[in-house]
Amino acid sequence: MLTRNTEILIHETEKPIQSAEMLIHGTEKLIRSTEMLTHNTEMLIHDTEKLIRSTEMLTHNTKMLSHDVEKLILYTDCVYLYPKKLPMPGTELFGAEERKEIEDVLSTGVLFRYNHDALRNNHWKAKDFETEVKKITGAKFAHAMSSGSTAVATALAASGIGAGDEVIVPPFTFMATIEAVLFIGALPVFAEIDETLCLSAEGIKKAITHKTKAVCLVHMCGGMADMDSIMKVVNEHKLILVEDAGQSFASSYKGTSTGLFGKAGCYSFDFFKIATAGEGGVLVTNDETTYKKADVYSDHGHDHIGAVRGMEQHPYLGFNYRISELHAAVGVAQTRRVPLIKEKNRKNKKFMQDLLAKTPGISFAKLADPDGDSATCLNLLLPDTATAQRVVDEMKATGVVGFDYWFKNM
Repeated sequence: MLTRNTEILIHETEKPIQSAEMLIHGTEKLIRSTEMLTHNTEMLIHDTEKLIRSTEMLTHNTKMLSHDVEKLILYTDCVYLYPKKLPMPGTELFGAEERKEIEDVLSTGVLFRYNHDALRNNHWKAKDFETEVKKITGAKFAHAMSSGSTAVATALAASGIGAGDEVIVPPFTFMATIEAVLFIGALPVFAEIDETLCLSAEGIKKAITHKTKAVCLVHMCGGMADMDSIMKVVNEHKLILVEDAGQSFASSYKGTSTGLFGKAGCYSFDFFKIATAGEGGVLVTNDETTYKKADVYSDHGHDHIGAVRGMEQHPYLGFNYRISELHAAVGVAQTRRVPLIKEKNRKNKKFMQDLLAKTPGISFAKLADPDGDSATCLNLLLPDTATAQRVVDEMKATGVVGFDYWFKNM
């Protein structure tokens, strides 16, 4: 009996021991779970810190990207004080819009601006390009061509200027102006410019002879000529006015776009303009007869009547000044960017001009209408040739591009 009771007591004593061991085991598991939870919490904290740092870096990079994009968009057409490899905004703003327009053309395989209606899938990029230019300028008619140079030659021919006619031109211009006059058999006659860097009314008046038929006026460097005084002379002497506004697309004088004061006007869309088609030019006019002549003259004299190109009539001689659909496609997208580019150009130009104006000896080319400036160039007038050359040399030494001394005619 004693033995039996002793065994029961031992058994009952072992039970609390087992319970204690289970408690210890459970406590150890809890401790391990707590340690694991602590570790996971530390990992979570670490990951959260990494996420915060990544978010901060993303925010920083986004701000940097936004700043860089803003700098890119704000970059003025001929910014002389900001070192870049490409000096014009159009060349820096290629993107999805240009690719989309080009893909439209490539998807059809029709790179020619005329005919092939059934294959085009309704893509007419040269026509679209002309429409965009009309939106910017307010012109009734626009005709896209292979370059600003060919547009000037076409404008002269379509305006009735030809062999033996004297055409008053500025001595300060790109040579295409003079070439265009010579190519149609006319004679260029130089006249004086003024501080607008364009022909002056007085200069035109002094150059007029009994053979003078026209004035080919160049609106230089994104600005404009003094059109009130010039139109007075042109009308008084019954001269034909053709405007080479190759450098001044989107500029205006008292609300009228450069290029729309005379019989016809022209813009360039080459690689170094406010907007580019790679190569391209557009003639504008408010005269339908001049427009139709330009359309014919710039395509070997084709009258573009009928559906069979080879059977079209040729009322007079012309030459191949056509633009391709690929170039026009780029021009479409680029021209749509011009209002924004112009806005940013003007902001940047004002900033630089206000800063430079504080330096004695620096003045600026005159704007006949400051409100119409496309702000593609900032032209500095310096006291003498030695100072001008020294400033140019210093700018180039610091890596500033698009800064040249025009007197050297480089």
